[in-house]
Amino acid sequence: MAVQNIFSANRIAAAGGGFEPQRVRNFIFSVTLGVGGQDLIQLCIEKAFLPSETTEEIEIWYGNEVRKVAGPTKFEDGTLSIKDFVDQAAYAQCVAWRRQVYNADDGSIGMAAVYKKEASITLYAPNGTTARVIKLIGCWPKALKANDLDYTANEKVLVEMTLAYDKADYVFAKTA
Repeated sequence: MAVQNIFSANRIAAAGGGFEPQRVRNFIFSVTLGVGGQDLIQLCIEKAFLPSETTEEIEIWYGNEVRKVAGPTKFEDGTLSIKDFVDQAAYAQCVAWRRQVYNADDGSIGMAAVYKKEASITLYAPNGTTARVIKLIGCWPKALKANDLDYTANEKVLVEMTLAYDKADYVFAKTA
């Protein structure tokens, strides 16, 4: 029986398959905002985030010892970078969604039933098969900021949209 070298990388991304790395560029972030189900923002995303979650602990004191159990779980806000195109309304859609949360005209706060959406992050294998889908439930724009304008720069305008969400649901699929 041959001894396998545990320090060998022979099994990683091998010709026979296995341990294929997920590429950071093979994804689609989708949230439907526009009329008729249009998802223009999906086409304009430059960077997105993967969910981050933390469970708080509850300490139970007894005598001279402490035991810890799980408390509530919180999902951290994430930020999207969205390219602003002159001939597309992605920035306008971001602002319109944000105005559902806070209306700058009268200072009112919108209703969660209107501004909360379900978003999804779909990660693909390099051959285009779906590797996994992450649903962001109760997603809404917490903050919206575009980068500064600058006569001396040679860059595109990016809109940074910070999203809050209630929870993430992971759906892992097998690749073909």
